[in-house]
Amino acid sequence: MSRSVRRAVGRPVKRLCKDCTERAWGEDGVMALAAFRYALGRRTYITGICADWLVSVWDDLPAPMRRLIQQEIEDAFRAHAEQQSGGGDRWCGPLGDPCDIEAWARVRRLWAE
Repeated sequence: MSRSVRRAVGRPVKRLCKDCTERAWGEDGVMALAAFRYALGRRTYITGICADWLVSVWDDLPAPMRRLIQQEIEDAFRAHAEQQSGGGDRWCGPLGDPCDIEAWARVRRLWAE
């Protein structure tokens, strides 16, 4: 397990066996990406659940999916900052409410530290 995952969740994470990875993420990891895209920007319980899940499985996700998720989170943080600096609604934006922003920040710490 990478140190980044251990830092983000604070406990060891069980890794998936190589044979389980394709079944778990779908072809080329598309199901992981679909779940993430569903959750990003929502203002419900799903953001925290998805963020916790991503942190726990990050090293097992296919590299192309990790890159896409990373890019889309960074894009959402940029869009959120632009909205806030432009006088937009400080409570809701591309990342959701403050609790949702913190959930995505937990995922972001995987590569930002």
